[in-house]
Amino acid sequence: MTQFRLSFLCIVVFAVGIVFSRTAREVEVPINVAIGPSFHYLPPALGDGQLLLPGIAFEAFAVITPDVMKQHKDRIPASWRRMISLDQEMHIKPYWLTLLPMSILIHPGKKHEAWASTWSLIGINWNANPTQTTQLQAGIKLPTLTWAWIRSAQLEEGDKTLLGLGVSPGVQALWRPSSILQVSAGWDQHFYLPIGAINEFTPIDRTSENWSWHGVFSLLIHVRIPSKQEI
Repeated sequence: MTQFRLSFLCIVVFAVGIVFSRTAREVEVPINVAIGPSFHYLPPALGDGQLLLPGIAFEAFAVITPDVMKQHKDRIPASWRRMISLDQEMHIKPYWLTLLPMSILIHPGKKHEAWASTWSLIGINWNANPTQTTQLQAGIKLPTLTWAWIRSAQLEEGDKTLLGLGVSPGVQALWRPSSILQVSAGWDQHFYLPIGAINEFTPIDRTSENWSWHGVFSLLIHVRIPSKQEI
């Protein structure tokens, strides 16, 4: 089944429903907040030959459950219903939350130092549910924007500021021990476009090249905070 994590799409759909409804209805809309460690895999010249660099990952969104969508599907315009699965959760992220990075690389050091933040606007997931408490996801986030500052002996420049713009396919395994607690482990593979000097770097004894990829493993603890919202 397909699960959409589209902040602007979800907001438009329910905003249209509100405009054409006569009375507001109060429904359960839990808030999902997640945080945990992340581990970043960079090209050798940027990662200074280290396999994984540490960081932190975040996630925050409101959850529209399948029950709520089915009970109030009259609020969703018919032309939109084909784009939304009523059997899967819908995750809504307000615009201001897109300013929160999905992951941050934090690696201070004397010989090698790396700092990076990654943002993404839209996510589309395909889900499988092996059991009632587990879920497997494959998806893609786009567009992805990463800012990085790297200081490495493997760079001719010594230190370099980079920007990456592209897309991020990924996989994730989710375990739900309770209705308010979830644990997820996932890998996102960021692929960046060759956009000129802002994402070029020069390894020692080699010609310059574009920063074309960056992998991130994350382990997140999710807490769902009960909340009600009028729609």
